[in-house]
Amino acid sequence: MADNSIAVTLGFDNTIQVWKDKTLKRTLQFNDGKAVCVRGKTILAVGGSRYEQHGSFSMWKHALRFDAEPRRYDMPGHEGIVFAVDAVGSVAVTGGSDGVRVWDLHECCTVAAIVDSSCPVRCALLRRAVAGVSAYTFTTGAEDGTILLWTLMLDRTARDHPSEPSTSDSLPSRYSLLAEDAVRKARDALSQTPPPPELVQPQCRGVLLGHAAAVLSLAQLGDLLASGGADNTFRLWDTASLQCIKLLQTDGPVACVRLRWRGPSNGAAFMAALVVCNCLYCHTVAAVADSAESPNTRSPGHMSFRMSLPGHHKQSN
Repeated sequence: MADNSIAVTLGFDNTIQVWKDKTLKRTLQFNDGKAVCVRGKTILAVGGSRYEQHGSFSMWKHALRFDAEPRRYDMPGHEGIVFAVDAVGSVAVTGGSDGVRVWDLHECCTVAAIVDSSCPVRCALLRRAVAGVSAYTFTTGAEDGTILLWTLMLDRTARDHPSEPSTSDSLPSRYSLLAEDAVRKARDALSQTPPPPELVQPQCRGVLLGHAAAVLSLAQLGDLLASGGADNTFRLWDTASLQCIKLLQTDGPVACVRLRWRGPSNGAAFMAALVVCNCLYCHTVAAVADSAESPNTRSPGHMSFRMSLPGHHKQSN
């Protein structure tokens, strides 16, 4: 969503559609799309197919300005299908079957990369850590159900000298990004295998365990992180304690989650919107933890409804 009157949808008919006041205003062609993200007047989309050697990442500037044609930029780099994209300002993060990449959207180039093809990244969430400072946090959800919390420091003065895509062993000094070794260390910890000596210093900000299948969607509200999985569960996490504080069983995979405070910000309850089996469910959730032994598995929701937009010839993402 760009504002209250504009919506952007991505369909399996290889199109991105822009709607304003329930009217189709623009159609963009994008083959094998997996995810779309809107920031300002810009649309970002990622995708790819198993028959191609490289994934797709494209950007349309001024796509939400209907008095001019948008300008498309294709940004190569991923060597596999790209499933996830998110952006804050001029920085974007993408995740796919070959790992994670961080992009400078002004320069249309990769500034850092986590090269890891052992487990595809299915969703990603990017946030600015401190306002006015080039410090970011981002979260990735993987095919194996693991959620990893990352930190990223960018020196924006280096924008005039963009680097080539870097591996975890050769990141330029102006970029400090958690790398492939941090992923492997986290997964070693999951299996209770002692990490190699060179991985003693921790680099991963946190690992969240609980989903029994792929993590399909993420949303964040302050220190609260929501995740939806292919295991038919919605989970709410406290990122400070790295604990699951709410668990909701659903009737199918949770393809999308969104969080909004109900009432004043940092209040006692919030609204959680879930997309399950092409239906949109809205739930009121108390922002307090259940007991560690028995998270809440009963639905706290008070209404559910199904909503769709005409136009796509096949199911929309």
